[in-house]
Amino acid sequence: MRHIPGLLTRLIAVLMLTLLAGCSFPVRTVVTPTLTSAPLVNETSIPGTPEPPLAISICPVESECPPVVLLDDMIGRVVEAGTHDVSIPYDKPVRVRVMWWTASPTIMVDNLAHIHWIFEIDGQDYFSPDMIVQYLAPYDEENKTQADSVSITATLDGWKVNQPHTIRVGYYFDESVNDGWQDNPAGFSQIYIYNVTPVLPETLTSAP
Repeated sequence: MRHIPGLLTRLIAVLMLTLLAGCSFPVRTVVTPTLTSAPLVNETSIPGTPEPPLAISICPVESECPPVVLLDDMIGRVVEAGTHDVSIPYDKPVRVRVMWWTASPTIMVDNLAHIHWIFEIDGQDYFSPDMIVQYLAPYDEENKTQADSVSITATLDGWKVNQPHTIRVGYYFDESVNDGWQDNPAGFSQIYIYNVTPVLPETLTSAP
């Protein structure tokens, strides 16, 4: 019985050493990542084309379109390519149209490979391929001959009194072309610029 206290003492000492050694082990911390609902920002995004200041409608089959006055007819004379000032009724839609003729469909196919179309409002491009219409139309009224033609056309509405807009419409060629009657050099163009002022009907005027 004399040896039991000594053995017990040694057991207690070993237990205490083990506990002390365990207290010196490093503590491992688990870090939970913080979640956020903030959206990512794409800093390279390109702003889209702004909404047009006027309502633009396209009717590819003119015979099926609502009756609309041509902007050229509002000027009241034969209109050549260039810049024109014109007043129109603010509450009426108007149609713009610029045409190109060729002597045959085959020539038209060749010409169309080099034509570039223009349709702008206040310097902003609003061109759409849907604006392009190709059909047979009278070219020489006296001889009643037909020519293959293509046009860029659109109807504009939503005018407001005394809020002018500049409409630029037409085409140019990036290479010389022959329309079946004559040669046309590279850069040849037919571009019409209309400075349009919507007004009350009684104040209608037009100027070259």
